[in-house]
Amino acid sequence: MQAPEPMPSYEQLVRRSYRSLVGALRSCTDCGWELSRRTWAENARLAWTEALLFLLCAVGWTIARRVASRYFFRVSRIQIEES
Repeated sequence: MQAPEPMPSYEQLVRRSYRSLVGALRSCTDCGWELSRRTWAENARLAWTEALLFLLCAVGWTIARRVASRYFFRVSRIQIEES
């Protein structure tokens, strides 16, 4: 029966993981970033209405955060002054 392998250090774990990842990326010819980019380019269609909706949601969310922050800090300031 073989003795158990000692626990590797964090450095060894990172090196092994990196080596394994690099090996997998090198051996893969039709996967990874290139496949993702190509798939996105072939299938993603963004209409101007969707871009406008995204912009409106981003602006709306920013305004809602500002209003909520002002209200919260105003209420907390009033509570601090009352105590």
